[in-house]
Amino acid sequence: MDAEKGKFQYAGLKFLYEMELIEDPQLINNLKLNIFNVSSCVRDVEFLSSYNHRAMLIYIDISWIGRKFLLKRIESGILERVTQLLPKFKFRVTADRKIFDLSLEKVKTVLKGDSNEKPSSSGSTIAPAPVQSVGTPSSSELPKEPNILQDPDTKTGD
Repeated sequence: MDAEKGKFQYAGLKFLYEMELIEDPQLINNLKLNIFNVSSCVRDVEFLSSYNHRAMLIYIDISWIGRKFLLKRIESGILERVTQLLPKFKFRVTADRKIFDLSLEKVKTVLKGDSNEKPSSSGSTIAPAPVQSVGTPSSSELPKEPNILQDPDTKTGD
């Protein structure tokens, strides 16, 4: 009976993810726990999501040993795990903080109107509706900021 219950719980979580209710704190925690289960070298996880484009940038903070010796294996393990949870989403997993920070800056400039770029849903990587930036538990006191996912020139998940 427990195996059947677990199967239905997994199917229910998958349905909620697909219904784009990923901003729910319980579902975010579930996604983070799945990422932390990939390797003990992962110290922190942050997400940038574009729900309209069904895409996500995942920043992982990895220990020195993980960065030096296990980076590719950890990134591919995380990519495999989140692709199972969200099969219709595109992902990019990175351990480079600069990429993540550049994405946040790009969103800030677009939403402030400091550039000529405008949010649109046609082929652009900029989310038309504000989406939450989900960070570390210590950043939960900070205001959530809308965000961007990735460059259109880069491949995701494959």
